[in-house]
Amino acid sequence: MDLFKIFRDKARRVTWGGMIINHKKFGRHTSTDMGSGHSPSGGFKKAAYFRSLGYIDYLNIMRTPEYNILMPHTSKPQCYDIFVNEKVHTVFGRFFFYGGPGYSARCKT
Repeated sequence: MDLFKIFRDKARRVTWGGMIINHKKFGRHTSTDMGSGHSPSGGFKKAAYFRSLGYIDYLNIMRTPEYNILMPHTSKPQCYDIFVNEKVHTVFGRFFFYGGPGYSARCKT
């Protein structure tokens, strides 16, 4: 199957982010870090990030996603988090910080 024939017409959604597997070994949340293991509040010095987010539209033009159409999501906000910058940075474009340490005082189950 040719990947580019599948996506020839359009995509409904584009996703960026991180993922961990949690088997709740020992009856608690996994200690697996997401990203750098630091929360988004750590900023560029500590937190993991995606920068220069973009997509190519139907006119074959590279676009930066508008803040108001982004839908940040985390399934375990007490364990991992995301922060999307509202303004487009002159060097990093549209970017977001994400991650967390996994099992911790805040994230037990």
